[in-house]
Amino acid sequence: VLSLNMSRIFSSPLLLIASLAIFSLIHLSFQQQCAVIDTPEGPIDISGLSSKEYSVTGEKGWTYHAKVCGSFSNFGPCTFTQSGISSYQVYSDESLCHFLGTYNAKTTVALTDPSNPKGGVTLKYADGEFSTGLDRSTQIDLVCDETDSGAFTCVGNCEEESAARVNYHFSLKTKSACPGGGGGEEGGRPPLWPVGILGLLSILFAIGIQLYWPIGLIVNKFVRKKEGIEIIPNVHFWKDLPFLLKDGFLFVFKDIMYDKIISKIVAKIRGGRGGASYEQA
Repeated sequence: VLSLNMSRIFSSPLLLIASLAIFSLIHLSFQQQCAVIDTPEGPIDISGLSSKEYSVTGEKGWTYHAKVCGSFSNFGPCTFTQSGISSYQVYSDESLCHFLGTYNAKTTVALTDPSNPKGGVTLKYADGEFSTGLDRSTQIDLVCDETDSGAFTCVGNCEEESAARVNYHFSLKTKSACPGGGGGEEGGRPPLWPVGILGLLSILFAIGIQLYWPIGLIVNKFVRKKEGIEIIPNVHFWKDLPFLLKDGFLFVFKDIMYDKIISKIVAKIRGGRGGASYEQA
């Protein structure tokens, strides 16, 4: 029954479009994080670096790979199941790999020195791999460089370890970290500044909502000659919506959250306690 109702959810054009819009807005919001930092000396736009890949070999036999405001689709000799990986390391004999940070909603970009826009920006990735007792994260200092050398280097020996955490610290010299140095025309301001793509989509979505009801009612009443409750646009969809939301909730939290995540955690706890019961776990 659940799979049947889920097929109804995705067979509804309106709900499918809404779902795609939500996922697109989430993706664009990540891009918007890196798009522009407005400063008195002009905007700093590092989004143009997202298509490039950077690498450096450290002192301990590790080679580090990173992207700016983007994620990898290919990891060379490494195999990861995590999505959105923005930095990872490979040992010299390719026997070990760890991912060091993820490009997601926790990604932050800020001026390195708020009082000095030409001091560059600091990009931080959280949610790196947790293994060998270490919680990993990544920091990239984007240094304003008018020559645009693109030099990607380690800060110190690349690794800053404290307690059970290790932060992988790099430096990138780029013109994009300078006020007015990146982006499109008008001194680095990207297209659609200051609204941005996300803002434009939000405006269009709001206008669409305002037009949906009156136009739908008029079309159903005078063109399709419907009467009563049937003049409501997509009336059967709105009647089914509470049940569709319920099925969607069950699909996410039962089929995905519990079956694929929570059940595995419970199994590990039970195994670690010598076969303790579910209630004990």
